[in-house]
Amino acid sequence: MSGKKKVIVFTTGGTIAMKYDPKVNGLVPAVSGEDLAAAVPGLDKVADVEVREFSNIASPGMTPEMMFQLSKMINEALESDDVAGAVVTHGTDTVEETSYMLDLLHQSEKPVVLTAAMRGAGDTSPDGPANIYCAVKTAASEEARGKGVMVLLNETIHAAGQVRKTHSANPATFASPWWGPIGYCDVDRVVFRREPLNRQTSLLNLSRHALISSRPRQVSAEITSITLSQKAAKASLLKDSAEEIFRR
Repeated sequence: MSGKKKVIVFTTGGTIAMKYDPKVNGLVPAVSGEDLAAAVPGLDKVADVEVREFSNIASPGMTPEMMFQLSKMINEALESDDVAGAVVTHGTDTVEETSYMLDLLHQSEKPVVLTAAMRGAGDTSPDGPANIYCAVKTAASEEARGKGVMVLLNETIHAAGQVRKTHSANPATFASPWWGPIGYCDVDRVVFRREPLNRQTSLLNLSRHALISSRPRQVSAEITSITLSQKAAKASLLKDSAEEIFRR
């Protein structure tokens, strides 16, 4: 029996799964979830990885409805005793919004790590494989338990509620202004320097979350008009939308 921990990798698309297409003079979705994992040297030594393909879209297309659906899939996967944690590959444009929503709905002590890439899979020096490697390593680590949803790029770990994208091209684009990152993925270990601060978690219990997730279109219609970057507003609206459903 393998002594490695099991990590579920959910793929959603983004630059990390794109290649340059000369016909459109830009990046297009071109890499499957299985191919993403297969392109990471040494990944099989870090954990037993199971890939589940959620979508393959550019991240501006990630809707609140899809975030609810993804959250439900993650929480269900983490209920299995043999699963240590989960990784989500995502596009960089909305990874902070998705990570924050997933953290609001997170129902487990097991970690969830979102990662992405600033360079496409077909670039000369893609950053996706190293980011996936570190994300899986972090999700499989005991030190990551209880820290909720995190975002990891460039070997740096950020809390979901504090991370920001600061540059449109630099691989070191993600930062946590004022607070700083919560940890790092070193060559031989995962190191956490602090706990996530001021985490906001949904007031919904498990049964309510299951009900909401089964009717995401109703909730999505009420929150799509809110700018995703207004994170405090999203948290309040999520709670209000849920309570409205149960009053009906």
